[in-house]
Amino acid sequence: SPLVMCSSSSSNKPSFALNSVTYSEIVNAFLNVLCSAIEKRVRVPSSSKLLRHRYLMQCSTHWMDDVHWTCGGHAPVLRQQWTRQQNECSKTQEASIGILYSGGIDSQILAALCDRFVPPHETIDLINVACGDDTMASPDRLTAINGLIELQTCVNPNRKWRLIKVDIRYDEIVAAKSHILALNFPCG
Repeated sequence: SPLVMCSSSSSNKPSFALNSVTYSEIVNAFLNVLCSAIEKRVRVPSSSKLLRHRYLMQCSTHWMDDVHWTCGGHAPVLRQQWTRQQNECSKTQEASIGILYSGGIDSQILAALCDRFVPPHETIDLINVACGDDTMASPDRLTAINGLIELQTCVNPNRKWRLIKVDIRYDEIVAAKSHILALNFPCG
């Protein structure tokens, strides 16, 4: 039987009917599927440790070729910013997971779920990209900083959360505009 959305209750929470399956059961089933997907992607077998993003960032040939193609020549800037921020932190706090992080609800949920499956002593990198001449005023940067505070205070205060800030100047965006549009619309 298909899932049928019934009228909303007074609490503004929609109710569903599916052979007496409750709303909570549906939400729990969704969370189980989501957690399973996150766990599969977060748990890296020890034989695959070379696939960690720190290794890829230090690799000088293949990584740069791939990033140059996708970033339109901005790979050296991204790599320099990433390396500078990594060097500020101890190598004992190496991250095995990096999340492209805006601080919005989707990346916040991913970060919180990754916290469940990444060993507690490991760092989780939150990679935030801000564009413009004043990146600290960028909505995504502000949301990322606020989201980081929530992760540090509400989700897991004992976890090392590292916000990696990637800044792209407005003139760089303008110079790469045609390349960016080509990547967004590869078929014309």
